[in-house]
Amino acid sequence: MLVVILIISVLAALLLPALMSARERGRTATCQGNLRQFGLAFQIYTNDFDGLLPVSHVPPDLHWRNQLYPYVPAAKLGVCPSAKVNAPDPTGWYCYVMNIDLGARAISSFRSPAELILLAEPRDAFPCSRNPSTLTWVASDRHFKGSNYLFVDGHVSWMRLAQTTGPKNLWVE
Repeated sequence: MLVVILIISVLAALLLPALMSARERGRTATCQGNLRQFGLAFQIYTNDFDGLLPVSHVPPDLHWRNQLYPYVPAAKLGVCPSAKVNAPDPTGWYCYVMNIDLGARAISSFRSPAELILLAEPRDAFPCSRNPSTLTWVASDRHFKGSNYLFVDGHVSWMRLAQTTGPKNLWVE
């Protein structure tokens, strides 16, 4: 009987890291799906507003989240399942963060929308628009030592933070 318990515990110890890795891969995929939904919401918004992105952050209520809210199907999209969030923000979204330099600009004004980050994952519960010149707010290691990013053209990519600043800076044009 002791041998059976020992064998089961050894097998569990061997499988636990693989199960945790699979669980985190699922969370990463959910986060990427959330960002894709935001990408679609941004596209619909820009179609409705003559190609302009929402204002990134003008307190208290003219904010990209408030402008995009009617286009987002569920408030839980604003939460990465791997995020450790202490308290919800007033809208109920924990929030991905928007590149503050891109607010209220026309999509057509970007030379390389596939190489320009629109939304990123915050390190913690940060305000939802951040200046890309100081990247201390970006979650650099949330998913396997990297994070998910939504680009202006709507695609989502997992990258390490260092890849977003070099050799090409993906935060500014």
